[in-house]
Amino acid sequence: MTDETPTAEAAEATDEGGEQDLLELLAQRRDERSGRAAREVAECLAIGDTPSTQVQEDRRVATAAALADIEPGDEFQSLLAAQLLTVHGMAMDCVRSARDPAREEPLRLAYLGHAGRLLSLFSRHIGRLEHHRDWCEE
Repeated sequence: MTDETPTAEAAEATDEGGEQDLLELLAQRRDERSGRAAREVAECLAIGDTPSTQVQEDRRVATAAALADIEPGDEFQSLLAAQLLTVHGMAMDCVRSARDPAREEPLRLAYLGHAGRLLSLFSRHIGRLEHHRDWCEE
């Protein structure tokens, strides 16, 4: 791993060659995903000491990598992908909020309920995206 952050390299790639270079850089970074995912889980479960700036950088790179993996084929798929990633982020925020011991128990339970509904919405978005791709292939 280099001394530069993935975001700095991604910004450099965008300035130099545009979106295609960014996607190529993100493809090269796929082997780092397990570390980013582990830090995200550790933060959601409140078991990690990862500084929030590192977590924010991880989230930026993970979002860009997820968009590159989804490879939306048309405007409708792009909209679904954006909603999919937004809903996932909101669900994880609810999980983090539910783990905060400073919050009252009823509020923590409400956050868990919201997380469950958001994850259900996330699942429906994935199904809709797959259905639309199947429809486009036919």
